[in-house]
Amino acid sequence: MISGPAAGHEVLPHTADLMLTAWAPTAEECIEEAVRALVACFADVRAACPSRPVGFACAPAPGDELLVRVLEEVVYLLDTQDVVPVRVALARTAQGGLVGDFDVAAREDVSLAGPLPKAVTRHALHFARHGTLWRCRVVIDV
Repeated sequence: MISGPAAGHEVLPHTADLMLTAWAPTAEECIEEAVRALVACFADVRAACPSRPVGFACAPAPGDELLVRVLEEVVYLLDTQDVVPVRVALARTAQGGLVGDFDVAAREDVSLAGPLPKAVTRHALHFARHGTLWRCRVVIDV
């Protein structure tokens, strides 16, 4: 069991992939932490200045599917627009979906720290409330 800060994340090696874990008091904050973990796998954005916001929306779905969709959006932005999320903010819609914004920086403006993610897998996927915190685990193909 993870103790310490109310929200956080860690990246663990997983065969040829990476496993991300994240935790936070709300489901939305947990997904935000998972985004931060994914970005931390390949980039150091601590000193990066975002150049613009990129909005996104996810239709209503179970929590684990929303987690995958948001992380897939990070991979999509990296592949199609060559940008890296520096900040993320999410909110739940009344219908059960998510809306949010990534403040992004050009990939060339951040320090790359590892291999770029190729895909979000559903292998060992977990997203649930445990006590007072939401926790997730997801494997990333690199």
